[in-house]
Amino acid sequence: MQIVLNNGFECEVTAENLNDWDLLENLRKVDKGDVSPLPDVVLALIGKEQTDALKNYLRTENGRVPMDGMINAITEILNKCDVGKKS
Repeated sequence: MQIVLNNGFECEVTAENLNDWDLLENLRKVDKGDVSPLPDVVLALIGKEQTDALKNYLRTENGRVPMDGMINAITEILNKCDVGKKS
């Protein structure tokens, strides 16, 4: 599934990436308020190459990657993939 984020970043999420028990466990932790699995969540969703590209896309002039930018991107990717929607 090709995804274009509101900020213009484009990435691909495969069905295989979404069909991942470890991803589900990490999302459950995040849902309970533990944000520490978020780096693993983004890696599971879009892989290392696209994660690095996203970080570079969001990187500021001082070389930092804003946490709110990454969290917004992860949230948008999950929403666009319908992750967590009940049938």
